[in-house]
Formats: sequence, C-alpha cells, structure tokens
Amino acid sequence: KESDRSLENDFELGSSSSTSDGSSSNSDKCLISTARLMNMIAEFHPNLEDAMEDEEDVWKDVTDLLSSFLSKSHPPQVKFEISLSLISIDTVNNRERVLAYLEEVILSPEYSSDTYIRQSVLKLLGKIASSLRTTGQSSITPTSQSKESQSSQSHSENILRTFVDVWRNQKLSWQSKTHFIDCIQEFLRLNADKFEELVPIFLSMLRDADFRVRKHMSTSLPLLFKLFSDQVTIFEDVAAESIIPSLKEDSSEEYRVTAMMALGDVACVSSENESRIVLELCICARLSDNTHELAGRILDKIAKKLAHLSKRKLLE
Repeated sequence: KESDRSLENDFELGSSSSTSDGSSSNSDKCLISTARLMNMIAEFHPNLEDAMEDEEDVWKDVTDLLSSFLSKSHPPQVKFEISLSLISIDTVNNRERVLAYLEEVILSPEYSSDTYIRQSVLKLLGKIASSLRTTGQSSITPTSQSKESQSSQSHSENILRTFVDVWRNQKLSWQSKTHFIDCIQEFLRLNADKFEELVPIFLSMLRDADFRVRKHMSTSLPLLFKLFSDQVTIFEDVAAESIIPSLKEDSSEEYRVTAMMALGDVACVSSENESRIVLELCICARLSDNTHELAGRILDKIAKKLAHLSKRKLLE
C-alpha cells in the first residue's frame, strides 16, 4: 500500500500526457506497464477469485488506485490500458467505472477523429460484452437481473449504437473495421436474438473494399452458423447477398479469393452446407490458376476438419 501511495504521488507530480518532444512521460509509461501487469495477473492467475476473497482489501486498494487515474489528465492510451486491467481484475465492481469513462470518451471531440480512441472503445466494449456473457449475466431473466448488470448492458448498448452511427456516417480505417467485427461478435455471443440487428452490418464487411477487412470477416463468419440453428437458410441468405456475387467470373479476383476463404471457413463448422460449398469451390477452381490452387488448399482444410480421409473422399 505504501508503494502504491508513493507511485500515485509520482504520477500526480508528472501527470502531463507527454514530454516536450511529444513522447509519453515516464509516469505514463510506468502506469501502462502496471496496468498491463495487473491484466496479465488477472488473465493467468489460476485461482484469482479465491485470491481476491482472501486479500479483498488489497485488491480493492489496487482497483481504486487504478480507477482514480481515469479522471486525471493522462493520455488515452494510459486510460484504456487501465480500463482493460480493471475489467479483467474485478469485472462486476469495475464495469460501471469503465462504462462511465467510455460514455465520457464518445462525447469528446477526439472520438470522431482519432482512430486509436475508436479502436480502443470497441476493444473495451467487446471485453465488457464478453464479461457479461462469461459471468452468466446474459442468461439471467430481466426480472431477477441485478440493477448493476442491467445498467451495464444498457450503457454498453448505447455506446455500441453510437459507434454504429459513426460507422454509417464516417470513413473508418481498416483496423477500426476489424475491431468493429470483433466487437459485434461479442455482442452476438452475449445475446444473438437481442442484437440480431447487428447481423446486416456484420455481413456487410464481407463486401468491404479493403482486402484485410474481408479476410478478417471470412474467419469471423462461422460464428453465425454456431449461434443459429437453421444452417441452410442462413447460408442461402448470406451466400446470395454477400458471397456468391463475388464468385462470378466477371468479379474481381481479389474479391473472389476472400469469398472462397469465407466459404471454406463456413464449411468447417456447417456440415449441412458442405456439398453446396464444395460445388462452389470446384466451379471457382476452373476460373484461373490462382483460384485453382486456393480451392485445392481450402478443400484440403475442409476434408481435414470434417474428418474425411482425403480431399478425394470429400469430393466423392
């Protein structure tokens, strides 16, 4: 505790966000390192909950100290690292603190222009949605759900909807879009029915102009086939709008490649659509040498994942 007080004094004396040359101050760097260390402890400690019960006062001092810096004049990177560690250390008690900070962030002028801030908001939102799911609060009925968890979900939804508005009205970097994809996945895992309105936004990333976004989305698409039971109908809807148009002979090969990758990832989790996907990949294989080679690799992957003896057996 004495060390914590000394550390806090150091930060207060040197709380400027940067040095004269624009780099982070030593206190900021130290605080980031501390937050990351606490995050690692929370992630890898085998009996963290027991340890927190045994040393409740110590952990409370740690989280109170870290959360105090959210209201001080440190740069966004410091505050986001602290927020991540707070969520990891003590999800229930710290969630509201972090959400209050995020609500403050999205109202700031920097939110609409700073790529790092937008990405960090999405990362934290995904972490919060994941924590709500893993602590079982998403399965609690609304009537018995605690006021705290209801408030957390409500705040998280409001922040997410604010970002959806930003996505619709502004040009985002490809990194922000991949973070958005990850964030949507966490909210769908939390409650697929409640957040079904996010699915069209999610699927639109399959048609994004940036190859990196489409590639990231191709690995994320299988989630829909894990969450919803009507596999064939889902595939028909998704394929008709977001995949099949990119497979046509007159489409760009760059788009065709990511569409083929998406098909392969879906086939690995949806045996109901295996035959249709294999047929589409075989058709693509005839269009060019590049797609022929890629189709072969994807078919090998499907055969292995679905326990076929070989690619030949899969094609039979």
